[in-house]
Amino acid sequence: MKATARPHADATITLADGRTLAYCEWGNPTGPAVLLLHGAPGSRLLCPDQDATALAGVRLLTVDRPGYGASDARPDPSVLG
Repeated sequence: MKATARPHADATITLADGRTLAYCEWGNPTGPAVLLLHGAPGSRLLCPDQDATALAGVRLLTVDRPGYGASDARPDPSVLG
C-alpha cells in the first residue's frame, strides 16, 4: 500500500436500522463493484494495491466494520449478529 493512496470517495450511509456505515471507494468509479472485507486490524482506508485496483478497472469498496472507525456498533452484538 502506498502511503499517498487516497480514495475517490470517503463517505457514510445510514442503514435501515439507523446505524452509520463508513466506506471508501477506490479505482474506477464506473467499474464493476468489488467488496473487500479486510481482516483485523483494518479499516475502510485500506487499499491493498492502488495500481492493481486501477489496472483491473474495478470499483473497490472498503468498509469500517461495526464499532470501528466511523461505523456505529451493533446495539446487540452476538455471534449470530
